[in-house]
Amino acid sequence: MWQVVHRSTCVSPKAVTIACWISGDRDSSSARSRSFFASFGRYVPFVLMALATPSVFYCAAPVLRIAWAVARTGVLRMESLLAMGILMAYGYSAAAAFSGSNHVYFDTACAIVTLVLTGKAIERGAKEKTARAITLLYRLMPNKARLMADGRERFVALEALRTGMVFRVKSGERIPADGVVVEGRSHADESVLTGESAPRPKGPGDRVVCGSINTGGVLEIRATRFGAESTLAHIARTVAQADLGIALGSGADIAMQAAPLVLMNNSLAAVTQTLDLARRAFRIVRQNLFWAFAYNVAGITLAMVGVLNPILAAGAMVLSSLSVIGNSRRLA
Repeated sequence: MWQVVHRSTCVSPKAVTIACWISGDRDSSSARSRSFFASFGRYVPFVLMALATPSVFYCAAPVLRIAWAVARTGVLRMESLLAMGILMAYGYSAAAAFSGSNHVYFDTACAIVTLVLTGKAIERGAKEKTARAITLLYRLMPNKARLMADGRERFVALEALRTGMVFRVKSGERIPADGVVVEGRSHADESVLTGESAPRPKGPGDRVVCGSINTGGVLEIRATRFGAESTLAHIARTVAQADLGIALGSGADIAMQAAPLVLMNNSLAAVTQTLDLARRAFRIVRQNLFWAFAYNVAGITLAMVGVLNPILAAGAMVLSSLSVIGNSRRLA
């Protein structure tokens, strides 16, 4: 029994010493870790600034150039608001980094740039899609016609075709010009222009359009419009030059692909209503942009100089969002 007590008394001071040493070592290690991360944390804002700088001044350079160009003329555009948000977030964060603060918003600047570039990529894809649609329309135009002269057939370039000339179209061939059938009966596939999936019957006196396909017998057609004056060429120019393209839901696939606006009820009377709604929406968007621009100019400036409390700034942001939502609901 005394041996156990003696061993306990001998071991206890040693155990206490070892425990104190381990505890002290852990405390010192924790302190060193905190010191290391504290010293490293001072450089984090500068690392973030180095990563954000190429994104702001290289990737967003087109947006900044447009904003500067329109600002010199006294005009505000979407790029003006985007440029202000990007530069404000970057400038405030840079000032905070050099003043020793860790409250930086370089990620916000990069997020705006990313969203803008994503939108530009989508827009570029839509334009390329429209360009392909226009190219396809021009490819549908045949470059020669089969003329009938003295009971004989001969091919001529489409440029040599004249109004009143009679040309022949056999089964499976595209009709090279607008015209009127003078002889023969067949069916014409006009789906590329009208969206009709079933070929339409054609006989003497019926009109045919350039680019449609003769799916039946032989047709003899008197030319009325050809080349740049044909219906197909007119559609191609309209798609290429129109600021607002409108297609019907039952129309040609190529028209619906190229047009940003498709009327699903197939009523042209809805065009006026659609344009009126677009004008109202554009007016409300401009109002919302104005208030958002004014809020950002005033709010960010006051926050930077320390006049506006962050809580009040958050509340003002909520009220600004609610005002935009309420203003937008006027379209309903």
